[in-house]
Amino acid sequence: MRRNRNQDFESTSNIEVATSLRAKVTKSLEGYLGERLAVASAWACMLAMLVRTIVSMPGE
Repeated sequence: MRRNRNQDFESTSNIEVATSLRAKVTKSLEGYLGERLAVASAWACMLAMLVRTIVSMPGE
């Protein structure tokens, strides 16, 4: 009986550690991807403005 309780505690502890680790990794990954997305969005906006400016220039 006592051995089963210890095993249950160990498995619960492992699940908690895995959940905690997954939350930390997910949070850091979201931060990294959010930063990359913001940079990509800024570049896309600048590129779109450049294309619009070139297209709207009067032809020769």
